Amino acid sequence: LLSTGRLDADPKGASESLKLVRKLIVENEMPACRAVLFDRLKRELNTTKPLNRNDPDSERAALTKLEMLLKTNDGKFIGDDEVKVAFARRQEELRKMLLRKMGVGI
Repeated sequence: LLSTGRLDADPKGASESLKLVRKLIVENEMPACRAVLFDRLKRELNTTKPLNRNDPDSERAALTKLEMLLKTNDGKFIGDDEVKVAFARRQEELRKMLLRKMGVGI
């Protein structure tokens, strides 16, 4: 997750500018940049767009991976409470979607 600097390596196909931003975040923390990235994350979590636009059916796996990146070793969410709320909302929407696919009325 770029905003936390917790990526072990540059993402596959990353541009040189993205690699530079990742390096700067890891080495200097860049609080303003992190805040902008967390704001973007919150906005994306609050939409119904798939987390992986190339494979919308992998939503559960993408959400699980995101959860691992957003939590510290003691299970607390990185970022503010809005990130936690947005993530919980996204989980609930995914649960409802899966229930609808199974034919369970909500």
